[in-house]
Amino acid sequence: MRPIKTFLLAVHIEYHWRLIRRWQKQGVQFINLGEPLSSKKLAVLSSRISHHGAIAFRLEEELDAAAKKGISGIVPEQRHTISLEHIIFSPDQQSSEH
Repeated sequence: MRPIKTFLLAVHIEYHWRLIRRWQKQGVQFINLGEPLSSKKLAVLSSRISHHGAIAFRLEEELDAAAKKGISGIVPEQRHTISLEHIIFSPDQQSSEH
């Protein structure tokens, strides 16, 4: 996988995890304000979190598969801790691709 595609994949993964974290915080706020656990608001948040969680895991598996092939610039053990800092390549890696 090319470094640009790897970077974009990591950005996409991070986007989904940020949405999930934001909606989790919203859910906690609703509960703290006395919203019933069976409310429509919490059901919608739960559905969104589940949907985006499934997408994030699928994208992480795709990134892991590329890492196992050794072509993504990251190592497989970085799953679930991926951030954009892991995608920054050293000058040696960049020069070997050109």
